[in-house]
Amino acid sequence: MRNFYNFMRHVQIINWRIVVHSFNELRCLIRGGSLEPSFDSDAISEFLEELERGNLNSLPMDAYEYHCCVEYLKKIRYELCKNWKNFETITLFFGETDYFDLLIVPLEDCLKMVASEVGFELIGERVEDEMYKYTLKSMFAEGR
Repeated sequence: MRNFYNFMRHVQIINWRIVVHSFNELRCLIRGGSLEPSFDSDAISEFLEELERGNLNSLPMDAYEYHCCVEYLKKIRYELCKNWKNFETITLFFGETDYFDLLIVPLEDCLKMVASEVGFELIGERVEDEMYKYTLKSMFAEGR
């Protein structure tokens, strides 16, 4: 029964975070943001300058990053539901191309952020045969 309770905690938090990140994405779009990556060279150079000054701010998130967060949460929820009996560790796979045959790499900062928000810890990441493999460990699992 405890395992089912922890599973439901994950699902509840994931669903809530999908709603929150979706609203953030809509807010950015209404304010004039776009679904293009905001990690352009200017944003990255400004981030590195702030990092040299000792400010540990994260990279700015726009509609694209929030959209990625929503998609990562959906993927985590899918894998969690697929492995609902044993969800202590789940593995996420990402291909290098999207539906339009464009090169796409998972935004690891966004993935780590949403994983920790919903009770998972990123414990492994590997690239194998053009696939990105991320292993997440539940912080709600038995023995923790």
